[in-house]
Amino acid sequence: MGQVDQLRSGAADNRVANVFARQIGGEVETFWQVGRHVLARMHGKIEIAGRKLLLELFREKSFAADLGQGTVGDAVALGRQNDDFEHFLRKIVGCHQPISGFVRLCERQRAATRADTERFCLHPLCSVVTGVLVNRFNPYRNQRTDFMAPFLRILGIETSCDETAAAVVERDAEGRSNVLSDVVLSQLDEHSAYGGVVPEIAARAHVEALDDLIDEALKRANVSLSDVDAIAATSGPGLIGGLLVGLMTGKAIAKAAGKPLYAVNHLEGHALTARLTDGLSFPYLMLLVSGGHTQLILVRGIGEYERWGTTIDDALGEAFDKTAKLLGLPYPGGPAVERMAQCGNADRFNFPRPLVGEARLDFSFSGLKTAVRQAATEIAPLTDQDVADICASFQKAISRTMKDRIGRGLQRFKAEFPDLPEKPALVVAGGVAANQEIRSTLQALCDKNGFRFIAPPLHLCTDNAVMIAWAGLERMAKGVVPDDLDVQPRSRWPLDSKAGTVLGSGKRGAKA
Repeated sequence: MGQVDQLRSGAADNRVANVFARQIGGEVETFWQVGRHVLARMHGKIEIAGRKLLLELFREKSFAADLGQGTVGDAVALGRQNDDFEHFLRKIVGCHQPISGFVRLCERQRAATRADTERFCLHPLCSVVTGVLVNRFNPYRNQRTDFMAPFLRILGIETSCDETAAAVVERDAEGRSNVLSDVVLSQLDEHSAYGGVVPEIAARAHVEALDDLIDEALKRANVSLSDVDAIAATSGPGLIGGLLVGLMTGKAIAKAAGKPLYAVNHLEGHALTARLTDGLSFPYLMLLVSGGHTQLILVRGIGEYERWGTTIDDALGEAFDKTAKLLGLPYPGGPAVERMAQCGNADRFNFPRPLVGEARLDFSFSGLKTAVRQAATEIAPLTDQDVADICASFQKAISRTMKDRIGRGLQRFKAEFPDLPEKPALVVAGGVAANQEIRSTLQALCDKNGFRFIAPPLHLCTDNAVMIAWAGLERMAKGVVPDDLDVQPRSRWPLDSKAGTVLGSGKRGAKA
């Protein structure tokens, strides 16, 4: 616990702690109590990396920095600048694993291993000679040692809305993924009585469940914290109370275990999921349709996103939920509306198709929602058939709107990237991607325009920690510097920082 207490001097974290206390009613007073709570509940099951003295010198995994120990008898740990020398020797020796591990240390890890430069007085060749001798008995000596990103493993945490989730995911040097565990606890029962997510209830539920979920994720993956290379936690956008719980838990674990922390944009997790499931190459087009966001985004690369279209009022998932509530259907509204639409007449009501025909690629669903309310009011009281017909007509209007909006986006993509070496792709993510009529409309649209239609499995389209862990792995493999422990959660965090606000986005700007 002494390691966690060392953070008390951070004024920024104290400010966050006060905000967190207000958000959840003051039951958890400070960030430090959250950290203690997490570590105490998992006592005996988490191996604090600083207590493990075994230094894995002849494996690709880093040694002193990640183990929280002092320096080791190696030239890199002594702070000597032998990078070029080691790269040269690495080519000569070929499959020499110790040199491979030394070169792969990031700058943060190199700095951490230089705490005691007087302890060893070794010539730079000592580590090389020792490594060559031991390499004869190293069972991993035949592994590849070319200049690719190393094997990485990360723990992901997701608490942006009403799902508490934790996952452990691996990424190999070629970019292939392996999901070791994926644990999600839904809060549907807690919020269904209110017809929507209550932020305070969501934050309390995250506090109560998150540490057990992390423990379960590690158990299912058959690993301990000392076996993971980093921690990734959602930092936004989302409900501020939930974000605070997840991010502060990630901070506490990262500090105690001596692991780097990656504060992940929730939308980036959605944007990169198709690379985990389908190995998709950049660039590609992504349609994000969820309860909080409706966006058309060009994904150029990791950290390179261009927003082509966004909603100017309600998100598509929000429109489904509000329509369901208006018609007396249960929460969540999307699946309920889809079920009723299967029994309805989609031609009975001629609902508007917002922004259809306009050159801009934005979306609008507020007017459609109003038209549904007016139609329901005129024929009230509603029979079950009336509700089914309204749902079918509403869903048809949505599908026709998406066909126009996304069709224009596909044409723009082909104009900007006419010479791609492979077939272009449209990726759909978010909970609304489960709607079969919308999915079939987009599939037909892609077939017509020569695009691949990629929809990850439903459990990876909704909120989950696998996508957060994968986003962290992608950033690690690219060499992105980890985040400091004073990183703040953000309720609004646009993927495209250059995109301006749009009409109807509110005083605080666009959600994303």
